[in-house]
This record gives sequence, structure tokens and C-alpha cells, in this order.
Amino acid sequence: MAQSAQFHKSDEKVVAEIEVTGAPKNMALPTTLPIPSRFYPLIKPEEVKRVRMIEFMSSTPGMINLVTGGDYLVNNAIYNEKEVPVVTHLDDVEEWWIKVGTGHPGGDEGHPFHIHVNSFEVISVDGKPLPPGTIQDTVWVGAGQTVVIRQRYKQHVGKSVFHCHILPHEDTGMMSNFLILPPGDDMTHKH
Repeated sequence: MAQSAQFHKSDEKVVAEIEVTGAPKNMALPTTLPIPSRFYPLIKPEEVKRVRMIEFMSSTPGMINLVTGGDYLVNNAIYNEKEVPVVTHLDDVEEWWIKVGTGHPGGDEGHPFHIHVNSFEVISVDGKPLPPGTIQDTVWVGAGQTVVIRQRYKQHVGKSVFHCHILPHEDTGMMSNFLILPPGDDMTHKH
């Protein structure tokens, strides 16, 4: 991907040079990788319990976050640590449509979507299917694109986050909470 696809254009620079010294070692690269059993069997479309729409939005100059000069939002909201807009259950299967719109002033750059706790299978990028078993925890969503992912919530219950993986964006609001509850927990308070 071109460097300018993720960030505004800047000069390319050499960051480091690596020098390998010593006697060479016979270290053949593997020709295959083991199948990561944690993510298999793959999710079938009929297993999807809920479809969610997630949109990364940005606007400059900022109207909400006046300190930083730019608004970086998820579903038109700046991050609030006390809000939990996504609630699901352990073992539930969801499909998320992650979009980066282009209609906002300054919203002309893509964003890497990242979720904590669990990985996901990337189903398609802008309507083009990816090979089955494309398991990731971060996926690039270009400006004007939609990426479809499927995930099964395994192993952990509790609150976590998903966000843009560009630090200045997530740190200024492009992040949201989600909560994984135990099966059958409807969050009602019993007296």
C-alpha cells in the first residue's frame, strides 16, 4: 500500500539499518504454517446472530474536540469511557460492516480497525471476498471503503474496546467500548 494511503504525504526516511554479523546458520524458512485451531471451524453465515454497522468518521477543523483541532469519531460519537454501545454474549457470533466515509470535511484518509480480546475473520473488502480463514485483529479500511468481518466472542467476559489503530486518532476519540456478558446474562438488576 502506498505510504500516502494511510497518512498525509510526507518525505520517506530511513529509520534503521540492520547489520547481521557472525557465522551463518542453516535456518530454512517453513513452507507451511500450522492451522491456528483457535479460530476453526470458520463461522458459517447462518451462525451470525447480529449484524452491526461501525463507521469511522473524521472532521477537521473539530467541532467537538476543540483542543486537538480534529474530531475522530466512531458512529458519530467521540469516545466516552462510561458508555457501552455494543453489548454481546460469550459464544455469540456477529458480523460487523466497518466503513470509512468520505462525506465529512477532512475525512479523506483510511483507518486501521483494531479490536481487543478476540480476532476476527475478514470476509470482504469493498465487496471483494477474501480467502476463507483470513484471521486478523487489525484490518485496514480505506477512505470510502467497507470491510466485512465475522467474530465469535470466546474465552473472556468483560468490557473492552475497538478503535482506529492510529494513536493520535484513537487518543482523541476514535474508540468505542464493547461488553461481553456470560451466556444468558441480560444485565437486569435482580432485587
